[in-house]
Amino acid sequence: MSYKKNSIYLLILSLGSLLGSGLGFLTHILIARNVSPETLGHYSSIFFLTSTLAPLSGFGISQYLLKIFGEHGWRGKAWIPATLKFVKISTLVTWLILLILAFTLQKTEKLQIAAAIMSIIIISNLFTEIVGSIFQLEEKYTHLTVWQLTQSIFKFALLALIVYGLKVELNEIIIATIFAFTAVLMAPFALYKIAQLKNGKISLKGHTAVDQEPYSKEIKVTTILKESWPFGVSGFFYLVYFQLSIVIINMYMGAEAAGNYSVAFTLITAAAILPGIIYQKFLLPKMHRWAHQDRALLYKTYKLGNFIMGAIGLAVSAVLYLIAPLLIVHVFGEKYTKALEITNYLLLVIPVYYVASSTGATLITGAHMIQKIKYMGFTAVISIISTIVLIPILGVNAAAASLFISYTIISALYIYANKHYVFKEDH
Repeated sequence: MSYKKNSIYLLILSLGSLLGSGLGFLTHILIARNVSPETLGHYSSIFFLTSTLAPLSGFGISQYLLKIFGEHGWRGKAWIPATLKFVKISTLVTWLILLILAFTLQKTEKLQIAAAIMSIIIISNLFTEIVGSIFQLEEKYTHLTVWQLTQSIFKFALLALIVYGLKVELNEIIIATIFAFTAVLMAPFALYKIAQLKNGKISLKGHTAVDQEPYSKEIKVTTILKESWPFGVSGFFYLVYFQLSIVIINMYMGAEAAGNYSVAFTLITAAAILPGIIYQKFLLPKMHRWAHQDRALLYKTYKLGNFIMGAIGLAVSAVLYLIAPLLIVHVFGEKYTKALEITNYLLLVIPVYYVASSTGATLITGAHMIQKIKYMGFTAVISIISTIVLIPILGVNAAAASLFISYTIISALYIYANKHYVFKEDH
């Protein structure tokens, strides 16, 4: 693919992700402005607990498909039947776990119902990931952009209709129902694309027709579990140290504190979209190929990426520092002024988050995924412990401090692993 095409596709993905992030931002603003900080805290805690466990439903299937087709080319079709069967099983198990947590962790019947309904969003997330990976493999980046906007559009449109059209007062159950209903709206197209994938109808890019000879060995569900678990566990660990602190704040300090943290955290989530565009949506399929076909290009991308991402992270932090007071007070509302101090703590996270995105990307290639899992698991444990330990000292700011500690640690571990394992013989 030419430099010009790469630039166009990156622009398309960037615009789409910015629109998606913008819609997510507007959705959170819409909710925050129409509920109390306490209700926002309840909703945020339920939503982030559900989305933290969501990677276990597909067990990292989107990244696994990229890896399989990156290594085996057209022969990767042999993995599809067992993969889809495995996804059904893992999704059912994850949903049952979420239902158990809904009726054990939530303190009131209203919150239990909201959490049970919210558990359905794992299906819409799964649809987004699987269909998104198909479009990545086909290098249909415009289709990918439109598809990944779909869930955000449905959520925002339904919320706006409920609040401004039907004049319904939002609560935890109504918000959860709207989010869950997006899975129903996304189902027809998602099931159509998954059926095409099952039948081998995929326009795979980057591999020659020579690869079309069928794979001779039988692929079983147990094979998928053995090969895909690192991707599912890594997604779970990532969300633990990235967002589970909101749940811990809600448990130890109450829903109002969680609501204020949620407002500040929304700004960081918006800032985090850029590394996702560059690495997860654009470079990832290519890096899997480069790991086998062009080691020099992979190393060059890693070195240049670290420098660029660190510089961009600093710039984003500086801009948010200037505009955050206006955003929080005038956009979310004066009832969330306590979120300002939390935001200032969280801004320190952005540069190290950007560096971690770059340094960690190369560890999903080749045989380095297990090493990355160990680092992420260690960081997840540190995140939980540091949040709990720091709450008596820093209060709600403990979650922000924990996030900074977590990303500093994992960035250092990633740099060490790249130097001593991934590129040991490339420099």
